[in-house]
Amino acid sequence: MDAAVSELLSFAVLFAGRAFNYSLLQSTAKQSYSVSDGDLAKLGSLRKSNPHKADWTPMQLFLESQVARLAHDKFGGAEQLQEHQRARADAKLQSKLRRREEEKAKEKKEAARLARIRQRIEGERAAAQGGGAAAEASEEEEI
Repeated sequence: MDAAVSELLSFAVLFAGRAFNYSLLQSTAKQSYSVSDGDLAKLGSLRKSNPHKADWTPMQLFLESQVARLAHDKFGGAEQLQEHQRARADAKLQSKLRRREEEKAKEKKEAARLARIRQRIEGERAAAQGGGAAAEASEEEEI
């Protein structure tokens, strides 16, 4: 079987002399269309060696039309897909803001703890110096 025909059959796409562009990478498909690995596993794909380094995981290429159809079926249309992506972006932003607030609260708590420790050390130092001067004065009175 011809290599080009076997590649097209791996996508299970009927074609009538049309050239298909199967250049949508798995990571791009997941980001652009908000589909999961499980959703993409249902589609046919083409594996090519990674052009950056041969030892790395091979690239997995999908037909953009199939991924777009899958996303349309999953979300019910382009508007719902955009709404889903906006909701995910909002959730991500809220998570970052919450983490930032938690970090600030943690830093503030740590600064307060260090201030209490410094105050206690200064108090002990003052008591030791004050107590030492009082002890010297009492020794002079005894003599």
